[in-house]
Order: sequence, then C-alpha cells, then structure tokens
Amino acid sequence: SVNCEFAPTEQLVAAIRASVRRGLAALAAPVPMTCSEWADKHYVLSAESSYVEQHWRTWPFQRAILDCMGCDDVRTVVMRKPARVGYTKMFGAAVGYFAQHKRRNQLVYQPTDDDAEDWVKTELDTMLRDVPIMSTVFSTVARRSKENTLLQKSFLGSKLKVRGGKAAKNFRRHTSDVVYLDELDGFDRDIEKEGSPVKLSGKRLEGALFPKHIMGSTPKLQGHSLIDEEFDKTRQRFKFYVPCPHCQHMQPLEWGGKTEPHGFKWARGKPETVEHLCVRCGVGSTQADYLNSWHLGRWISQDGITCTPGPRFFKRDGTEIPPPESVGFELWTAYSPQATWASIVEEFLEALRLK
Repeated sequence: SVNCEFAPTEQLVAAIRASVRRGLAALAAPVPMTCSEWADKHYVLSAESSYVEQHWRTWPFQRAILDCMGCDDVRTVVMRKPARVGYTKMFGAAVGYFAQHKRRNQLVYQPTDDDAEDWVKTELDTMLRDVPIMSTVFSTVARRSKENTLLQKSFLGSKLKVRGGKAAKNFRRHTSDVVYLDELDGFDRDIEKEGSPVKLSGKRLEGALFPKHIMGSTPKLQGHSLIDEEFDKTRQRFKFYVPCPHCQHMQPLEWGGKTEPHGFKWARGKPETVEHLCVRCGVGSTQADYLNSWHLGRWISQDGITCTPGPRFFKRDGTEIPPPESVGFELWTAYSPQATWASIVEEFLEALRLK
C-alpha cells in the first residue's frame, strides 16, 4: 500500500515533468532549417552594433549567401564585398546557426588581437545576450563557467574560439568544423613566414566531417588582394542580377563608366538625378525601381549557373546540379538599401576633386 502522506501531488508531478521536458529539449535534434530560415526566425540586430535594435530581416541578395554558408555540400564561401551590405551580420548569423542548430565547432579569425576582442564584445556577446534561442546551448550557468572566456565559448555540443591573425601560434593546435576569416585583406600575406592566413586556417579543418571555410573582405590594393585571389579560385563566381523594370532584361548593377552607354548616369552637377541605364533597352531606372524588384533578383555565375536560396543550383536550361565545392559572391555598395545612389555619386565626385 502507498502512504498517502508522502504521495506526490499532481502539481509536483506536473512540475517534475515540465522540468524533465526542458532538460531534454536541449538534447533534441532540431527540425532542419537553412541558415537564412534560422536567421529570419531567430536572429536579432543588437543596439550596440546596429543603427536600430530590431529583429533581423534577410535582404533578397543575402539569402542565397547565408544558405551557402550553412550548406554542408559547399565547403568554401568567399565574399568580395563593400561596406553596408550586411556581411558582418550574415557572418554573425552563421555563427549562431552553427552553434545552436548544427552544434559545430567554430574558429573565427580577425586580422589582429584587438579586432578579435572588439568583434566578441560588439557582435558575439550581444548576439548571445539578445537572441533568445541561444540560451538553449549557452545557458546562464554556462556563461559563468571557467571554460568560457572572452575568446572562447563552450556551447552545448560545440565550442567557439576567436583569435587574432598576427601570430602563427594562433593557427596551431586548434581543430574545427567551421573556420572564418573576417576582413581577409587586413591580414598579413605571410604569417610570420609560415604561410598565408588562408593556408594556415585551412589546416584547422583537417579531419572535419563537413569542413567549412568562410572568408569575406573589402578588397584593398588591386594586384595584392588576398580576397581577390581567393575569389578567383572558386569554382563558381556569382553576381546578383536584377530585372530592368522596362524590358525585364536580367543584369547586374554596374557603374558603367563615362564611355559606356549603360550603368549609372546623372545630370552634370546633380547626383540626385542618378539612374541605372539598362544595357539592353537603354532606359533608366531609379533606386526605388530597383528596391521594388530586387526580390526578383538572381545570383548568376560566369558559367551561367544560377544559385537560388536553399541553396539550389541550376544550369541555363533549368537542370538542377549538385552544389559546387566552392562559391564566390561579389557585391558593391549600389545593391545596399542603406546607401543611396546619390551618395555613391557624391563620393565619386568628391574623390575626383581630391585627385
């Protein structure tokens, strides 16, 4: 017989069951999601590193890039980019995705030790604080663990390390599933005479079941740019094509140049009149036209391969093909909704005046 004096109440049983469910939830396999889906559902722009604190919303040209970052079949992702296209935030979203969704060990390299510490304080720590789902792998208790320092975080099922790229020792004795090189052109070309940062960081992936090498940078000196070299090595190199609002011809946004009939054109002395002239029909479109149709844009490679979110890759005839092992994405500031076309023209004219 049961002594009713010590029998648990229904409320106590319910509380125990709820506690067990919470504990087991962290160990459950998550429903598969692409990196962009994860970002749209969970990612948050923190006040310390964004103009406005708000929930993340993936821009059309960012979606396929994020999905390639998160795809196990794509081993190398190279992004040649300007400022204001959201690369730093995409990079941060990928870190959260691999830590929470895929439980992969990660290694982030910044050009210097100071850069590494600054990135942790402004991007990583704020993401761990403000993205609620990260608490399932980085709890309040974990934050106080001696295994968690400024440059190393221990998550449930994985670790993240952050290092500066000046010292060769920082490229030794680490193994990882995902390695990032942020602002690659800020690194020394030869790290203490032991090799390039790409070569040294790539060795940290040896033995990984799904190795992932992600690197991005704004190019610096033409002919001496590491990001240019790595971009040119990728199997497929993509530009973002958008439809002309007048003839629907798909084309990338291009500067064009003084002697070219297409690209950016404006009335002399009036940057606010700038339009993008179509390479086919020659009719101009405004930045508002572009933003009204950018959701119809597609990433198209030099070989005519189209990359869509997922990611999925298609030949010109619509035949789907396996993902390439390495992909490169190229953007410039005109694609960003955070930079006006008029301001780009103004910067160009100012640069001419200073010559």
